[in-house]
This record gives sequence, C-alpha cells and structure tokens, in this order.
Amino acid sequence: MEGLIGIVSTKKNGLVSKDSHLVIRGEKGTGMIDDYNNLIQEGRYYVRNVSESLNSPGCSFGILDVSKTYVNQIVQMFYPTDGNNDSRPKYRHCTSTGVWQPWKEL
Repeated sequence: MEGLIGIVSTKKNGLVSKDSHLVIRGEKGTGMIDDYNNLIQEGRYYVRNVSESLNSPGCSFGILDVSKTYVNQIVQMFYPTDGNNDSRPKYRHCTSTGVWQPWKEL
C-alpha cells in the first residue's frame, strides 16, 4: 500500500496514487480533475500533479482562481508554485458561447 494516500472523490473511493491529479477547492472538498474545462465553479483551487490533465496551463503545482463575469464568461487564473523560474502566472477565459481561449502568460 506504499505510495497510496487516502483521497475521497466522486470517482475514487479513498485510495489513489500519490501521483494522481488532485484538486482541492478551498476547504470544501477534494477531487480528481481530468480536464481544466470542467473547473467552472467560482473559487480558489489548490492543484497538484495536474500538468497531464486536459487543457492544463502546463504546470504541475499551483493555485487556480476561477471567476465568472456578469455575462457568464469564466476566467481562470493560474499561479504556478512548482519552483520553476520559468513558470509565470497564466490566464484564459471561456466566452459566453462556451468556447475556451488558449492559456496566455502574464
């Protein structure tokens, strides 16, 4: 059982690899993320090992802030914490028609 940590999500029942894609939304729960396009609920997310997830900003560790505008656009701001000097904050948004724009560095 070495290498496993207990994480409960809607997809797992408590045991997942320590290398799994992990997203923690504030203190409201823990879950797995396969696609950043699915992170649309407003709030702050603490992420680990998510560079392999679909539509990721390309960094493994960081903080993701999700906000919505008054016209139902979604804005994602990612602040990397992986220790790489080349890692810069990134952002992207989803239009009110549901089209995600590519990640851009600040």
